[in-house]
Amino acid sequence: LPDLDLTSRVITETLRLRGPGWFFTRTVTADTHLGGHLLPVGTTIAYSPYLIHHRRDLYDAPETFDPDRWSGDLRPCRATTSFRSATARADASETPSP
Repeated sequence: LPDLDLTSRVITETLRLRGPGWFFTRTVTADTHLGGHLLPVGTTIAYSPYLIHHRRDLYDAPETFDPDRWSGDLRPCRATTSFRSATARADASETPSP
């Protein structure tokens, strides 16, 4: 399966556009600063992958199906999402944000 690069990109792009859920919650496990606000341990936060995956400041042409956005240097470096593997998230975290 690792050799099926196009298949992987098509699946990733499909899940970006039409993910399995539109709203999730997470509980903060360590005191965290987010957007200038302190989130103490135990705080529950809510987020929408659908809204994140359709932001124009994070994705070029976010409404367009484009598996090539996930190839090589074109991959969005800030796109760490719930559907991506731990390896992909680790790769993205090593890429500096523009």
